[in-house]
Amino acid sequence: MYVNSNVIEGLAVTKIYNIAMQPGTTIQANIPTNDKGVSFDGHIEVYKDHFMKVNSLLGRVPVQVKGKTVKSFSPMQAKYSVKVDDLKNYYREGGAIFFVCEINSSNNDVEVFALILLPLDLRPLIKKAGEQGTTTIYLSHIKDCKTLILVCNKFLKEKNRQPVIYIEKNSFKLEDFEKLKVSRVSFTPSEKQFNLINQDMYLYGLKEEVEYPISIINFEKIGHEGTTYINIDGESIPYNYEFLEVSDLTRILLEHTFLITFQNIKTPHIRILL
Repeated sequence: MYVNSNVIEGLAVTKIYNIAMQPGTTIQANIPTNDKGVSFDGHIEVYKDHFMKVNSLLGRVPVQVKGKTVKSFSPMQAKYSVKVDDLKNYYREGGAIFFVCEINSSNNDVEVFALILLPLDLRPLIKKAGEQGTTTIYLSHIKDCKTLILVCNKFLKEKNRQPVIYIEKNSFKLEDFEKLKVSRVSFTPSEKQFNLINQDMYLYGLKEEVEYPISIINFEKIGHEGTTYINIDGESIPYNYEFLEVSDLTRILLEHTFLITFQNIKTPHIRILL
């Protein structure tokens, strides 16, 4: 069934308003449906508390909202083709949150997906697009107000750490920095926030008390080895160990002989190799 583009736009923006405006919210959407600027559709104001007074404003998040009709919703991530000219405008402005609202063509139900686009995200996307003029982005599901608040606050926090001028003029190598820091952008406000495997994270370098945005990194595995002491019948015995975490699997090797493996998500399953 054909749906007028103005109706699609109205349903998309209304859904974002409905998610944002819940009891106890600390965000306020300002997204006009008929008065759009170039590359940006409006913004979301973020406050320190639910009173949302003038003196508690933390900042404004620029947004672009796209709507599209679908026969069935994307399960976890939605994909969308974006113009490189829009990406360049986001980059010059210090970033934006891109929303895609999927509208079920049979009943007009709407699901919202979003992607934080900060300078460290945008630079490789612009390079990837090249002369093609467009590139595909993948957006995560926004299930409720709590998730949207988390994403907006994370955007503001990381935006302050990614001045475009630092990215443009940064000619440092990793070994030039005194410390390295990582920060993960999570759409999951739960204990899963602490999982670092296979998660895109912003990498920052610290040099002479100044923090520089470097790139986006993704750990495929985290490993560590050393010696631990195990008490057996009152005697402390040293054991060599190797610890390796890969995606949802953890492996612990003791004395190069005993291998313990278990799934991180499910109930631990222990396997000992002699």
